[in-house]
Amino acid sequence: LPRAVATVAGAAHAIRTVRVADLADAQSRKRAVEIELPGAAGGGREVLVALPLPDPNGAVAVPSTLIRADLDGRFVRTSDGRSLRVTILRTAGDGLVAVLPTPELLAAALVAPAASDQRPATSGQQPATPP
Repeated sequence: LPRAVATVAGAAHAIRTVRVADLADAQSRKRAVEIELPGAAGGGREVLVALPLPDPNGAVAVPSTLIRADLDGRFVRTSDGRSLRVTILRTAGDGLVAVLPTPELLAAALVAPAASDQRPATSGQQPATPP
């Protein structure tokens, strides 16, 4: 598992993986994971931890606010002023969309689109909405 931190009563604690179930649930594809929070006061607490895991299909999560849509497609803007075309695969939750990775996208620092980048989308098409 990746390195992760849990917040318990306002304090951050590193997570140590103790055990991961061998088999995943057939329907949800979830696996039971037993973790320890060394240094967390008390025991037997139930804590919800979100782990940032890579997409199993290799997609890259991008904030939907960084994507602009126009008649030519969907694009992101890089810190050096380039526009890169992106292919949206699906919504990824929390205001993110999963996009197909390209070498240029993986190497770029993305920035919010400039006001001049906003061109009208086709009728019925909303900017930054996955297909």
